[in-house]
Amino acid sequence: GVIGKVVAVHNFGGGDILDVTLAGRKGVLIPFTQAAVPHVSIAEGFVQVDPMAAGLVDDEESEAPGRSGFDPKGRPRGPKDAGGNR
Repeated sequence: GVIGKVVAVHNFGGGDILDVTLAGRKGVLIPFTQAAVPHVSIAEGFVQVDPMAAGLVDDEESEAPGRSGFDPKGRPRGPKDAGGNR
């Protein structure tokens, strides 16, 4: 089925990325790779996306061990006048 609309194609130096607006109006970036986008039909106006390879599905096993409860705001960041939290 249709998950959204490709609104732009970006390339920030690491390869092409599809900017897709999902049906719920949420935007996502999908790597334009063979794994994430296995089929492109220009004539029919669609691309097929593999949700797992595109990062649209949470992989419960992919969470890094020892990272639960990690609070990035709790670490020292340098002096306030330099943009830190000290």
